[in-house]
Formats: sequence, C-alpha cells, structure tokens
Amino acid sequence: MGKQKGRASSSGLAASLVQQSQGAVPAFGFGGYHGATRVEPATTSDPEAPIHPTPDVDSEVLQHLKRLGRKDPTTKLKALSALSVIFGQKSGDEVVQIVPQWAFEYKRLLLDYNREIRRATHEAMSSLVRTIKKGIAPHLKSMLGPWWFSQFDPAPEVAQAARRSFEAAFTQSERRIDALMLCVKEIFLYLNENLKLMTQALSDKATPMDEVEDMHQRDTPSLVNLLLVLVEIFGPTPLLLKNYLKNDETSDMKPYLEMFNDDFLPWCLNGKYNSCSSKIDLLLALFQDDCFNEQWCSVIKYTRAGQKHAVDDKTSNIMDQFEIFTLILQKIRERIAGRKLINLHKKDSHANFLCAALGGSDQEDRICFLSAETVRGIIGFILKNLASVLVASNFEWSRFAYELLLHAEHRHLKFLEKQSSSVNFGMTHFSFGVLKGSLFSIILLEEDSLFPAILASLFIIEWECSMALILGEENDLEGHKDDIDVCASDEEMHLKADLAESINAFCQSLSSSFWNNLHSCTLNRLANILAQSVRFAVFHTRELRDDMTAVLCSEWVIDMLKLIYIDHITLQSFFDLLLSESECWPLWVASSLQNGHPSMKVRFEPATTDEIELKHQRFVAFADNLTIKLGFGEVILGIPVNLHRSMSQWTDITSSISSLSRAWVAGEILCTWTWTGGSVLKTFLPSLVECMKVKPCHEVSIMSLLLDTLLEGAIMHDSGLSTLFNAWYLSGDEIEKIQDRFLRALVALLFSSDTNDFIWRESDALVFFEKLLSHLFIDSSVNRKCLKALPFVMSTIVKALSEKSKLSRESSCADLMGKNILSWLDATISCLSSSPREVLEQDAVDWMQVALSCFPLRITGGGQNLIFYNRAASSLSTSETALSSTVELLGVKLIEVTVGYCWTNLDENDWCFLFCIVFKWIESSVLLVEEMTDGINDAVANQKSSEDALEMIKLVVNSADKLTISLAESALVVLCQLNHLGNIQEAENSQSLQLIRSGDYAKSNDKIVESILRLFLASGVSEAIAKSRVEEASSIIGSSRHSYLHFWELVASFINNTSPQIRRSSLESMELWGLNKDSVSGLYSILFSSQPIFHLQFAAFSLLLSEPFCQLSLVKERSLEDNCLPAQHSDINQSTELMPDSEKTLHIRDELSALIEFPTSKLLKTDLIDRDRVDVFIAWALLLSHVQLLQPSSSSRENILKYIQDKISPCILDCIFQHIPLKAAALSGKKRDVELMPEAEAAAKASKNAIVTSSLLSYVESLWPVGTWQMASLAGSLYGMMIRLLPSFVRTWFTTLKDRSLSYAIESFTRQWCSPPLLQDEFSQVKDSIYADEDFSVSVNRSAYEIVATYKKEETGIDLVIRLPNCYPLRHVDVDCTRSLGISEVKCRKWLLSLTSFVHNQNGAIAEAICTWKSNFDKEF
Repeated sequence: MGKQKGRASSSGLAASLVQQSQGAVPAFGFGGYHGATRVEPATTSDPEAPIHPTPDVDSEVLQHLKRLGRKDPTTKLKALSALSVIFGQKSGDEVVQIVPQWAFEYKRLLLDYNREIRRATHEAMSSLVRTIKKGIAPHLKSMLGPWWFSQFDPAPEVAQAARRSFEAAFTQSERRIDALMLCVKEIFLYLNENLKLMTQALSDKATPMDEVEDMHQRDTPSLVNLLLVLVEIFGPTPLLLKNYLKNDETSDMKPYLEMFNDDFLPWCLNGKYNSCSSKIDLLLALFQDDCFNEQWCSVIKYTRAGQKHAVDDKTSNIMDQFEIFTLILQKIRERIAGRKLINLHKKDSHANFLCAALGGSDQEDRICFLSAETVRGIIGFILKNLASVLVASNFEWSRFAYELLLHAEHRHLKFLEKQSSSVNFGMTHFSFGVLKGSLFSIILLEEDSLFPAILASLFIIEWECSMALILGEENDLEGHKDDIDVCASDEEMHLKADLAESINAFCQSLSSSFWNNLHSCTLNRLANILAQSVRFAVFHTRELRDDMTAVLCSEWVIDMLKLIYIDHITLQSFFDLLLSESECWPLWVASSLQNGHPSMKVRFEPATTDEIELKHQRFVAFADNLTIKLGFGEVILGIPVNLHRSMSQWTDITSSISSLSRAWVAGEILCTWTWTGGSVLKTFLPSLVECMKVKPCHEVSIMSLLLDTLLEGAIMHDSGLSTLFNAWYLSGDEIEKIQDRFLRALVALLFSSDTNDFIWRESDALVFFEKLLSHLFIDSSVNRKCLKALPFVMSTIVKALSEKSKLSRESSCADLMGKNILSWLDATISCLSSSPREVLEQDAVDWMQVALSCFPLRITGGGQNLIFYNRAASSLSTSETALSSTVELLGVKLIEVTVGYCWTNLDENDWCFLFCIVFKWIESSVLLVEEMTDGINDAVANQKSSEDALEMIKLVVNSADKLTISLAESALVVLCQLNHLGNIQEAENSQSLQLIRSGDYAKSNDKIVESILRLFLASGVSEAIAKSRVEEASSIIGSSRHSYLHFWELVASFINNTSPQIRRSSLESMELWGLNKDSVSGLYSILFSSQPIFHLQFAAFSLLLSEPFCQLSLVKERSLEDNCLPAQHSDINQSTELMPDSEKTLHIRDELSALIEFPTSKLLKTDLIDRDRVDVFIAWALLLSHVQLLQPSSSSRENILKYIQDKISPCILDCIFQHIPLKAAALSGKKRDVELMPEAEAAAKASKNAIVTSSLLSYVESLWPVGTWQMASLAGSLYGMMIRLLPSFVRTWFTTLKDRSLSYAIESFTRQWCSPPLLQDEFSQVKDSIYADEDFSVSVNRSAYEIVATYKKEETGIDLVIRLPNCYPLRHVDVDCTRSLGISEVKCRKWLLSLTSFVHNQNGAIAEAICTWKSNFDKEF
C-alpha cells in the first residue's frame, strides 16, 4: 500500500453515509483510490480503517482480487473472467463474503481507461448479483452511484453491460425505481464528488496525461446524461434541495440558487470542454419558473465575467464566451419553438450571437429577445457595414450607390473616413452573417426605410464584386497584373469572389413567397435604388470596354428580375426609371405626350461632346442588350411576357397598356445605328421582328408612330448630297451608305417589315404614302429634302405592295401610286431632256433615283408584274435623254429597267448593242481585277519587308475604279434578266426571244461566263498571294469584296452553272499566267476567307469538287497536265499504283490538312458558331465529298482512309455532337429511342439524307448565314457521311466513350436514323454484287440482320453467318462459322479471323468482305 493522499469530502453528508453502510466507502477519491494508489478502508469502528477480507474468503478469489490491482490490462481481464466464473459456480453464502472487497475493486475498475476492462467488470457483477441476489442490499447505497453512472458510459458495449447487470439485480422495473429512490442521496453525493473532481485527481503522476484527459472527457457527457435523466424523473428543485447539505426540505429557493450558481453553473460553463452541447441542455433543464430571472441574470453575469477574465489574463479565448452564450440563446429559442439544434460555426460566433438574440433564421422562427428600437439600431448597423465595401470600391458608380443607400435621413450611418479593404470586407461579412441568420425577424420592421436599402445593397455588392472580378481578368489578360492602380490585389479579388458567391447563394435560397409577400412600397423603393444604380454604372463605368459594361449591366437586371417578383405596373415603372432621359440619353428622339398618349418627337441639333457621345453609345448598347434578352415587347411595348397571345386578348388590353409603351427608345436606338458590340441590323431589328411576328395588333400602333417620326426627321434634316442607291437590291450594306440617321433608320425599318413578312395592309401603306406626298411639295415647289428621301422610301413601299397587296386596276392605292409615278417620270424625262443650264444636275440625279426606285427588279427572275408600270417604263425607255458624265451610272440602270420591263419592244439592233455593252462592261471588270492581282503578286514578290508589302497591297486595292465595278454589276443584272428570258415559255414567237436563244448570243454568253469565272479565280488567287506574305492582307482583299457585295454575289450566281469546258479553259488560262499561287489556292482562300461572303464560299466549295479542279484540290504538288484521264480522280489512282510502296504516302493539301488536323481539344472550347469551327466542318465536308467521289476499290481512297485512320483524332465527333443535343437516356434494358430536341431532329434528318443521297452539298449550301440550326444540320450530315464512309473511324470513337448515358443516346440516335439506310444498302450490295453459282450461294435475312454465305466444293463445305447489329456500324459485326466440312479447324479459324479483322478494322463493305473470303476459298480449292 502506498502513502495515503486524500482530500476531505466537500459534503458533510458523506461521513454519515459512510457510517450507514456495512462496506463503507472512503470519503476521498473515487472508490477509495487517490490516483492509482489504493487506500485501505478503515474498520467499522474507525471510518478511516481499511476493509480486510474475512477469513472465510477463498484464497483463489483473494488471489484474483489482488490481480485486479495490477496495471497490466490483460492481467485484469483474465482475473475478471476467472471471478465471473467463480461467482457463478459458488453458492450465494460463499460469494456474499467477498462483496465488501469486490465493491471496493468494482468502483475502482469502473474508472479504468480500458473499455474492455469496464465491460468485463459489469459482466462479473452480473454473475455476482445472480448468485447472491438479496445479499447485495447491505452494500447497495455504496455501489449504486457508480453502478447507475456506468449505464451512461460513452462506450455502448460498456453501458449495455452495466444495464444488464443492474437488470439482473432488479428484474422488475418497479424494483429498479425503488432502488433508485432509496439511494438517491448517495447517487447525488457521488455525482457531486465528480462535479468537483479536477482532471489531475483522477490518477497519479504515473498515468499519462492524455489518458487522464480522455477519461475526463469520457466521464463528462456520461455525468450530464445521468443528471438529465434524474432531473427528468424527479424534477430539478425537489431533487437538488432534497440532497443538499441541509436535510430538511424547504420551499425556499435560495439553497437551490446557491447550488445552481456555485456548482452547476461553473461546471456547465467553465473548463476546456465548456462548449459541450449536453451541458447546456442540463443547465437549461435546471431553469425554474420561480427563479428564472435570477438564473438568467446569473448566466449573463458569469459569461460577462468570463469574457473580462479572458481579456485580463490573455490566456483564454474570448470567442468561447460568445459561443457559450450564443449556444444558450439558440437552445432557449429551440425549446420555445420546439425545434432541433442548428450547428453554429466558431468563426462566426459574434454574428451568431446577434442572430441568436434576433431570431428569424427561417419564417417560423420569429422569437426576438430584443426591443424594436434595438432591432432598428441593428438594422442600421447592418446596412452601414454592408455598404462599407462600396466605399472602398474603385468604381465611381459604387460610391454613388453608397450615397443612394444611405440617403439624407441616414447620414449618421456614413463612414467619416475611408478604411482598409480588409476591414471593410470583415465588416461586410459580419453584417451579412447577421442578416442571413435573422432575416425573418428583421423583416418584421419592413416599414423601416432601411430594409429595402439592405435588400438593394445585397444586389449592388454582388454587382460590384462581379465587375471587379471581370476587370481583374481583363487586366490579367492584358498584362496589367502588376499595376496596383489598375487592379486589386489577389487577396482582395478572392474576398470579392467569396462575398459575391455567398450573397448570390443566399438570394437564390430565398423562396418566391418571400419576394411575393414584400410590401409594394418596399418593392418600389428597392426597384428605384437598383434602377438608379444600374443607370449610373452604365454611364460612368470607364474601366471596362463599352460592350462588356453593357452586357454585364443587362445581366444584372435580368438576374434581378428572375429573382424578385415585381408586378407588371411596378416593373414598367422600373423600366421607365431605368431608361429615363438624362443629359446623355436620348440625343435624337425624345418622349412626349400626344392627346394623353405616349408619343415621341424629333430632337434637332443636340448639344454633344465626346464624353456625352461615349456615354450615349454605352447606354444604347445596354438598352439593346436588355431588349435582346428580355424581349422587345417587355422593354419597348410594355407588354407582360406571360400574357396570352391570342388576338382577342390583345384587343382587350390595348387601351390599358398603351400608356406603358416606350416607342421613343426604339426610335433612339434606330437613329443611333451602330454601337460597340451591336447595331440596328444585327441585334436590335431582329428583336423587333421577333416581337412583331407574335404581337401583330401592336405592330400598327408602334410601326406607324416610328415611321411617322422617322419620316419627319428625315425630311426636316438636311441629308447632304444624294448617294447612288441600289433600289432593287436593298441590303444592309446599301442601307449603311445612307448618311442621314433618320432616313437610314426609316429605310431599315421598312426593309425589315418587307423582308420579315410583316402585315403591311394596303390601307396603312396608303396613309403613309399620302403623308409622304404631303411633304413632297411646299406650295408648288419641290421639297428637296423630301425628294432626296423619296427613292429610299419608295424602293421598299413599291416592293412590299407589289408582292403582298397584289394591286390591281381597281385598287385605290394602286391608282394613286400609278398617277404619281407617272408624274415623277415626266419630271425625270424633263430633267434629262433639258440642257444643263435649265436644270440643275442634282435635280436630274434625284429624279432619276426616284424613277428607278419605282421599278423593282427581281434580279434572278425578271421584272415585277405591276400593271401601271408598263406604260411608265415605256415612256422612260423611249425618251431621248442627254446623259452627262454625272448621271452615266444612273443611265446604265435605266438599261436594266428597259430589259426588265420593256424587252418586248427592243429590236435586233437594240439587242446587239445590249450584248456588246454587257460584254464590254464585264471584260473591263475582269481586266481591273486581273491588274489588281498582278499588282498584289508584284508587291509580295518585290517588297522586302512585310510592312512595305502590306502598304503596297492596300494601295493596289484602294486604287480600283469604282465605276468599272458598278458598270459590271449592272451588266450582270442584265445578264440575269436575259438568262431568265431565255427560259420563259410565254411569247414563244417573240422576235426578242428568238434573238436571245440564237447561237450568236449563246457564244457570247459562254465568253461572258468564262470571263466571270476568270474574274472569280483571279480574286481568290490575289487573296491567297496576299495571305502568304501577311495574314492581315487577306482581310484587306476580303473587305474590298464586301464593298461591292451585290456585285460579288452576282458573280457567284454564275459560277455554279459553268460547264466543264469553261472551267477547264479558265483553269488553263490561270496556269499560263504564272502567279505565285494557283487557282486551287485561290478557291481555298475564298472558301476560308477571314471576311467570308457565303455566296462566294459555296461557289468555291462547288468548284473544288468539280472537274477539273477536283483533280488538284485534294493532293498537293500536282498540275493540270498530270491529269488527262476522263474519270474523276482516276489519274491519281494510276499514278499512285505505279509508285513504289515507300513513296505512296498521301500528302493532303496544306489548306485542307491544317483544318482537318485542327486540335479538337481547342475546338471543343470554341463557340458553336465560331469561325474556326465552321471552317473545320467545311473542310471535313470537302474531304468526305472527295472520298465519296473516289472508286471504292481505288488505292487513292485507301490512302485517304489510312490518312484519316492514322493521323486524325476521332474526337472530332465530340465536336460534332456538341451540335446535336441528345437528352440523357435511361440505362435500361429497353431499346427505346431517345426523344430528340429540335436541333437534334434537324441533325437526324440531315444524317439520314446524307447517307441516302451520298452528298453533303445541300447542307453546305444552306449553312449560310451561319447559325446554330444550320450548324446542327451540317453536323448531322457530317456524322451520316462519316458513319457511311468511315465506319471503323466512328466505331473507334464510340467504343471509347466513358459517359454511358451519352453512349446510349448516340446509339439510339444511330439506330433510329442512320442504321436503317446503311443496313438496307449493305443488304442490297450483297444481293446485287455477289453472284451465286453451283458452289456458292448467299441469302439475306433482313429482319434478323443476317447474311448467310454457303460454299460447297466437292466434299468440302462451309457456312458463314454474318450478323449485323441494329445500330450498325457502331457495334461490331459478328462473324461465325456454323458448319465446316473437310476444312481443318485451324484454317477455318484463320479465315474467320481474317474476315472479322477486315470488317472491324477496315472501312470495307460487307459485300466486299464476302467476295474477298470467296476469292481466298477459290484459291484454296
């Protein structure tokens, strides 16, 4: 025995309890132990005397009891196991003798670190109580404390063993409760000792401290759980008072409060493990209604004292005190609301503390412990801190938003001086945490003006962070990362990203009911703040590019409107404020009221500066983006998006929504015309068109208003000198030439209404035409401003009416227009017939353009069938005009009108003159382009530096004579008319038709067409030469074509129908020229031009696949002289076959291989209509078309297939299926076809058609203008052609797909659309190309997808079965030998493997494989 070291019991009741027990428990330590040193109990007469075993105790038992005191756990476990057996074998009288000594050991062992020892102790206890039964009663009070306590051991197996031993002693539940009531004092005495026991007292210095710490941590929750059970059974006050030092029961709560304050409160709230949730539960369980205030005050004082202590000694963590109190408040709230605990994070303990006091973590949690005035103060505090991040922003608009959030009545909340960004972000994060955790309590004070400001601040902060992040990315790309003044630090960017993400996630988490239930005044105030903030951001953001600012700000608005529910009236008020007038906006058209309805008026000569124009451009770009994304109806017309679009409903609501229209915004955007990132033709008008197609009843009102206002502006503004205007071929490029912004907008609007099938009723046209006439004359004088505008307007009105209104003689509009057109023709003839002294040349030009605009020509189909035109055109054509050099070009256009409308009146001399002049004009243009090509060739060859070459190329291109091109354009228009006349069936006996169809004209026509083809090739070669020296020079050549777009489109229209003889003659002429680049290089330059024109691209594509160009367009280093065989590509086959194997490597032309081998990893990241992607797809279409042209058995085809198989990644199919959106398919055993989206359905039909027709030409032709739908069709056709020509290539890709859902979807797509025609083709080839004889036969089972080939030769025979999958050729073909006679198994297997390899790995057909197999068989036998 060691030296006794103990401490007196803190309870005087302990001594009396010891005397009451036969096996007295020492008044120190746990069970008579201090640390690991056993202290022998005293005799009955001496409480401090140790307990000595009686002489009757068996020596074996004593030996095992002594072994329990050893430190080795294995020894203890063996001893316990032996005692358990002994207790079960001996009689109760024998075992009861050792109970005092066992009780001593039992209580000590329950505190052992090893859980197995504790479990074994309870199992031995079970054996003991079953043997002695009631013999345990004298010792019960000394043992029940630790015995009961052990039932809450954190180790489940230990707690279960303790519970079983207790139930073994008291088999009935009533007896267990009685025992508990009998020993309740002793239990609380034991618990009281444990409450006050420090960690160091659990063991001596020999025990490792980590074990001691674990023991204390283990016992603490057990103790708490035990107390909670007792409190639940007996209640806190009676239980604690009954077991307090005073034995008399009293109703005075003072002793209870003393025990609560002195014992339980420090134990629950102090120490290393003071954050234990169960301790807080126990503490709250001890709260009583009679002394709730006193207890609550004690908790507050204790935590405040702990906080002060932590600050004074700097040893404790002050955050622990906040966390404790936060947890207490949260648990009180949960007890009231009856909810479960929500975990709180330590880093947010300050915010969580406020959240716990405020409440409002969800809609059901509205319990607030603070006064309304205090909550208002916290709301102001939240807003101030949230807005602090805006003060430190580098954006001017953010600081404006800060002023807007904290308006005049809240000036006291503003920061007096700027703080560091880290401080601002810390304050913002803190306040955001409080807002997030208490929103539904704060909303109770929604009437406070600060609440909508808080909501607005969330959006504005996220916007500011998003703009800062985009700016940071832009600066990184531009190399400004080290410029501190330009971009924020990486740390600040990280903070902004986290903050924006947190705010966005929080706002998205709010349900729609939250926004729906907000008061209208809150929503109005919120919308007002956000609208002003966005406006200021658009006007005053200089750090980003204008287009990026416009897109970003429009996305803010769209995302906000998706989140917040705003009724239609409030939404339109938001748009009114968002788009309201300012110094910078609008500049040309302003809003006004007319008879109480919204209208607009023209603004004259607005005062502008460079700064105002920049801001105006930026805001127009923003309004355009907003209109594109939200719709023209919502933004401009003020029509709800979800309104039913039936005609009756539109009629009903017209009056109610007319006041919300903002037509002036549309007028301002139309007049602005272009801005960074968009234009009227490319972005705004498409939105207007889309709206007008589905909202026809509003078309009349807004279209009339826009047309009237723009016409007024066009007439009242001086448009300057007249410009030559192609009235018959109105396009964006022609409209771009108009200088006056109002006239340009007017023509663009009329053009869109014509080309997009708007409803242009005759009555509306008549009203507009009358308004136009009313401005044409001022008294008896011509209004020159209106005269200049007249041809532009008439070109669209006449065309629209002629095509849609079907005017007749009885039409009032036709009659009015016919009379006026005749009078205009008289004025034109008068000007042309008069001398220059009598009539101003400008008048003649203006009247000629008016006359030409009234005679629309269908370029590829002759003149319009307008009744009132015939007489007028005849008058014009027979007038004797004296053309000056100024009006020469307009005179040429009169020839076009003459051919289109008066061709029956022309005699033979007229036609001869016409043929000669057309040929002359076209030859002049050919000569011009060839001279330009020579100049570019010389510039590239002779200039030493690329810069000098580029300047020389620019000089050559810019020196081209515009008049020559314009005359040639008119010649091509006339030629189109003549070709049409040559094909019509009417007036077969007409002398004019006979002249047109005569041989002389045919010869002239062939020469003209050959000249056009030479012109086309020369232009392409010039671009190829320029590109070979300077990449930028290519765009110069391409841009020059765009300057004469209609001319080049007319050129392209003649290319596709040229004969092989004309093509060969032109090609030979180009080769004799001796330029640095050949004709094929020129065609590739046009096809893949940096400034593409789709008519030219398709013409180039067609030529590259036609004779003789196809012989040169695939393989490089070949010339026309090498190709003299008539069959397509046969020369390549022959020359390749004569080569040695070492030289048979196929060299694809660089222009094609560069795109075919384009890295798919890079291509996958591009936009779906990116130019690189388009070019790669066109290149693949060209390559596959070449493969289709080659004979299946040719060596050239084999070489091309080998090139594709060896050098090209099949991942190009990943790019193809980016355009074919297949829905994820369920991975079930059922082979159901996947439902297709619209783009996928278009691709599917294209795939099937490409397989059936073996052609991609129609999908290349329909690709332009490039769009997602067109690209989907081309992608589908490419897949169809690939799976037809390159099945092994496609199968290699398919078998490597890792996404099972995508794999199934592609298989289903192929099975439904591609496999049926492929299987049909395979079966047909087998039936048609394999001829049966007496030794060989083939049968086809189409329903089973099987082909059976049978070969018999004398006594040998074999049956070959080829099974095709229903998704052929994605899955492998199964080849099997079902019967073999007279053929060795080895040879049979060899043939099967060879055949299987041929079908699987090559791109051969099944019929070809069978023929190869039969040939081998014939050789064998």
